[in-house]
Amino acid sequence: MKKIALLGNPNCGKTTLFNALTKKRNKVANWAGVTVEVATAAYSKNLEIIDLPGCYSICHADTSGAIDEMIAANYLFNNKVDFIVNIIDSSNLVRSLYLTTQLLELELPTIIIVNKVDLLKNTTINIESLAKSLKPYAIISACTNDPKDIINIKHMLENKMLNTQKQKLKPILCFSDEIKNCIEKVQQSLALDEAEITASKQAIAINILSGNKIKNIKTESLYNTLDACRKKLQIESQEDMDIVIAQARYDFIKSIMPKIEIKQKTEKENDPVTKRLDDILTHKYLGIISLMCIMYFLFFFALSTASSVQQLFSNIGEVFLITGTATILNKLNSPDIFNIFLIHGLGQGITTLLSFIPIVFTMFYSINFLEETGYMPRAAFVTDRLMRILHLPGKAFIPLLIGFSCNVPAIIATRTLETKRDRIIAGIMTPFMLCNARLAVFAIFASTFFPTYPSVIIFSLYITGVIVAIITGFILCRFIIPGDIQPLIMELPPYQIPKQKTIIANSLTKTVKFCFRVGKYIVGLSGIISILSSVSYEYHGATKTLLEIIGANITPMFNGIGVSNDNWPASVAIIAGIVAKETVIITLSQLYNGSLNNITTLPSDFWAYAIDNIQNSFMLLVPFYKASHNEINSSLQANLKMFFTNNSNVIAYLFFNLLYMPCISTIITFAKETNWRWAMFSATWSLSIAYLIASLILKLTNMATENILVISVTVIAIALNIIISKRIAQKEIKNESGHEFNSN
Repeated sequence: MKKIALLGNPNCGKTTLFNALTKKRNKVANWAGVTVEVATAAYSKNLEIIDLPGCYSICHADTSGAIDEMIAANYLFNNKVDFIVNIIDSSNLVRSLYLTTQLLELELPTIIIVNKVDLLKNTTINIESLAKSLKPYAIISACTNDPKDIINIKHMLENKMLNTQKQKLKPILCFSDEIKNCIEKVQQSLALDEAEITASKQAIAINILSGNKIKNIKTESLYNTLDACRKKLQIESQEDMDIVIAQARYDFIKSIMPKIEIKQKTEKENDPVTKRLDDILTHKYLGIISLMCIMYFLFFFALSTASSVQQLFSNIGEVFLITGTATILNKLNSPDIFNIFLIHGLGQGITTLLSFIPIVFTMFYSINFLEETGYMPRAAFVTDRLMRILHLPGKAFIPLLIGFSCNVPAIIATRTLETKRDRIIAGIMTPFMLCNARLAVFAIFASTFFPTYPSVIIFSLYITGVIVAIITGFILCRFIIPGDIQPLIMELPPYQIPKQKTIIANSLTKTVKFCFRVGKYIVGLSGIISILSSVSYEYHGATKTLLEIIGANITPMFNGIGVSNDNWPASVAIIAGIVAKETVIITLSQLYNGSLNNITTLPSDFWAYAIDNIQNSFMLLVPFYKASHNEINSSLQANLKMFFTNNSNVIAYLFFNLLYMPCISTIITFAKETNWRWAMFSATWSLSIAYLIASLILKLTNMATENILVISVTVIAIALNIIISKRIAQKEIKNESGHEFNSN
């Protein structure tokens, strides 16, 4: 199977093209740092397309740089690639061509797509002159978000794939004689099997001279050659080798620019609306206020829109999956264990999952809308000042923003940060962001106990998570892993009118993926809960199920955060939440309905009952009807009110679920990005913080004296975390290279 590698700068339209060619739904946003890992998909039976991370260069001097560029470079130099498709951002032509000059040196068939020509104003790009200057395998001008242009790109790819001969190019860069001699010496010293590599020896030599640490290509034998070349060049030009090579690239680009364009001027620079919006949204003070207002409106929109539909989805599940399943099983006289598993296990679990769909979809829609408009990079820009107080770059706020969707891709997004120190700190801060999984849980609690102002409760949780993340970052940066501040270098893309079709399609795709991911946990937990609920023992003079016994024994650990002994399902839900945060509410739903035996009577005419119930649910979507009729609470909401009798306990429980250990997927991902020591610190740190804040809430609201012991223990645990983590950091810091960390 032939392989095509897609490469380009961040935010050049590369992943948009990948999705259009492969019919995939990889994350696309109007800001840099979205694609941070290799994505592959089949284009046809004999063709595979690889979407490599966006990068500005494939030459990285050391392993402390951004991982996304390292991934792209190492893939090109260590994997068989038949074609390269280089997407050029025409609104940033000079910067894009810097990467192009490096890709052409690989001597692979390279197809250039000049993208975003629709953003140019009062200028045109001469494609013929560009083709003569670069001499690529093929070149085309197109917009990757235009279906007609996508068809043209497909035709060109299919025609060019017939010939995969290696592209022999004359050198387009004018190096000095000294540089040429150095390149030849390194080429002669390279012991490489040309059958195993696809890149040219010249490209490998230039990258090694630039300081590139190419994986699987040892440079120890070249030490004397490299050292002699660098010393000689340092004497003659008073510059380092990598600077001289980079300058040669820019000199070449500067020489061809007059031939391919007269003047470049983007809409962003001419649009007064963009300037007026940026005067507010990127203002020193108004920018922060705008960010807070936008995030509050996001939660308000999601909750107000989803709450109207949530009851409908919940009622559909209760009618068909619970009552309907119970009716069928009753006629079949099925054994009790099947009734427990299918009704209170799968039926109730999937019904709860259905109630998640409206809130999850609206949140995905809201976040996608902000990304498509171009606001997200501005959010990182306005927080740069705040992040610098923490001795972090403003770019570190990007993973935190992604964390509002899901913590796992947010952890992966830390790869875009320049140093491993920054990646560790951002990774520890990220789990405090209120992700969609927890938002679905909190939405049900907020609408149940605080129906008049649920958005205020959700926004308070959001603010608390951000504040705790900031405090965590401050402690890490100032006391545990001190380091220098990295400058913020980020492009602010022009504002765009979001395409509703694209946003809705992406939101639906993400919602479906969310449901399937959670569905796996539902089946597993339903089986476990059903088995534990069906086995009974004598316990303290009473017959109790095995699950009740387990719950009763672990509940005292959570008394200090507002969980009473009779509310043991809430304790089991916390443990289940470590697997996935979505399972907190699913576990509560299963256990409450199972323990209360919610289904006691079955309707005599099921279809009449179903039609009447669904009709009432649809009527609740009508504003005037809803205002004049009491909304029927679902069984879960009724059970929540029965077991959580104190609003203070509810708030403490919510804040604990916000802050305690991240899910297993997040912990494993963070361990892969750093190591298990930092992953375990993240888990124990967040657990200690969660206990402390939840206990303080109960102490301040109820003045409970028994919480003093819990607060004292958590303070000691936090202090121990700081001491242990500081020792971990000291062991991993290399004194000779500043704050660079080992990955073992």
